[in-house]
Amino acid sequence: MSIKELCYRSRVPDLIYEDQFILRVGSIQPFLLQPHHISPSDALHRLTVFITYRCNLSCSYCKTLALAQANPCAPEQEKLVFDVESFQELLSFYNAPPPEHIHLTGGEASLVSSLPTMIQIAKEAGVKHVSTTSNGTLPSY
Repeated sequence: MSIKELCYRSRVPDLIYEDQFILRVGSIQPFLLQPHHISPSDALHRLTVFITYRCNLSCSYCKTLALAQANPCAPEQEKLVFDVESFQELLSFYNAPPPEHIHLTGGEASLVSSLPTMIQIAKEAGVKHVSTTSNGTLPSY
């Protein structure tokens, strides 16, 4: 077995993989050269949704402003937490056609108890790939 076969690779298309980066840049090249050709019927490649800025950790290196809840100067959007209804509303806004990939993140996305429902809703809406970012410290649902 080769080293490449031993390495696990997610099926979710991510730009960290060179082949995915090349494909993505190639697919958007016409829009970069002529942005006025983008139409409402063109699907988004990826939609990243910060479903919460809350986190169960307080890492000094966190770049997502996970402590926004405690910061009185934080923008209002950083104090929001998505629930199923607000996620469905967001998804319906981008649902013609649906994005190819939705990434749910935060702070700590797994703090949102409706995360599994949101993933199911996205898949039922026709989103091909749904991924999340987690620090992996909480028990699974």
